Amino acid sequence: MEQNVSNLMEPGTIGLDAVELYFIQVDYKRDFSFGVWPTRLHCCVRVVCQGHSGWGEICLPLYEDSSAREVLENTVSSFAPWHEVSLEKAKLLVTSLRGSVADFVLEAMDMALVDVEARLAGKSAPEFLGLQTQYAVPALTCVLNKDISEAAKAAKEMATTHLKIKLFGDNVRDCNLIRAVREVIPRSCYLVGDVNMGYAPGKETQPYSQKIVNALLNLREAGLSACEDPANLSWEDLEKLQKSFPDMPIIPDELMRPAYKVIQTVKPVPEHIYNLHPNCMGSLRDTVKLAQKLKKAGSNVMIGDASLIGPACTAWQQVACGVSAIWCEALEKPLESTAFLDCITSSPMETLPDGRRKIARKALGFGLEVDVGKLAERCVRVVSI
Repeated sequence: MEQNVSNLMEPGTIGLDAVELYFIQVDYKRDFSFGVWPTRLHCCVRVVCQGHSGWGEICLPLYEDSSAREVLENTVSSFAPWHEVSLEKAKLLVTSLRGSVADFVLEAMDMALVDVEARLAGKSAPEFLGLQTQYAVPALTCVLNKDISEAAKAAKEMATTHLKIKLFGDNVRDCNLIRAVREVIPRSCYLVGDVNMGYAPGKETQPYSQKIVNALLNLREAGLSACEDPANLSWEDLEKLQKSFPDMPIIPDELMRPAYKVIQTVKPVPEHIYNLHPNCMGSLRDTVKLAQKLKKAGSNVMIGDASLIGPACTAWQQVACGVSAIWCEALEKPLESTAFLDCITSSPMETLPDGRRKIARKALGFGLEVDVGKLAERCVRVVSI
């Protein structure tokens, strides 16, 4: 599968030996306020350079009108610019193709390139990015189920120090869901609700209203600790909403995408929590820089999730540790898929008894070692660019 193309480069340059795409299909329903993901594809990206492998990941939801074949082929086509290029050219393409190639493709390539660059430099990825390695980040497991009894059952099994539940923009149902979950999880568990804009949806920002305030008052009374993306509001209205709830953080998510744009415009509010959402940031490096900017201003950051099941979980957990994130949601999901997990032969990550993730030992890059032959057997398709 691999081929050495270093002889095609200018003298003294380092060439990518291979760019490989491993497609895994996950058939596990996930409920959101905007709809349902009945199934999804994950593209695990492997960059090979001078005997080192760097990994990235993309989540590709498949809706009822989606063609898996079309989504897969379009994704493969998006990686064509990285065919037989140097390492430096590959890095340049991650930034020069912004706006013409999907941000999730750029982000996955950037992640894989950071991984392989760190390995070539003899460093761990956090060390390569100038991050700390001693912090153990709380894990934010997530329940995505509209059925209240099923959601409560899952919450009881998944809750540790933190738990996230998807809410659906129906205030009565959402409050009943929160109460049911609160009854079965530890009293001290920090409970985050994510509405995905459900209380004022729409492609354009919606006006601030007392209706939204009242809905959140009810959620707080039901037992919610923090609320993510309650409505599609402007930055100014989000800040106004937060002032109405000094004891319940209002966490922006969609407004934080992509990192390379937001870092130029964001005006951090001290002690606010900002969601840095994988699969949407367009650049791992710029996400780290954005996190550092927010932390320097006295804000908190969380690392979100994109239903990840592969190598990006390990990478984002290490980033979360490196920037002292308030919690990390990008967690492995063995109940949904073990296709990639079963192929990991070594990982530097450790899960503590309370669920926190810790970098247990130094390893090159993000430290994952993967049985690629075994992985290929579990994929619906493998493509070499």
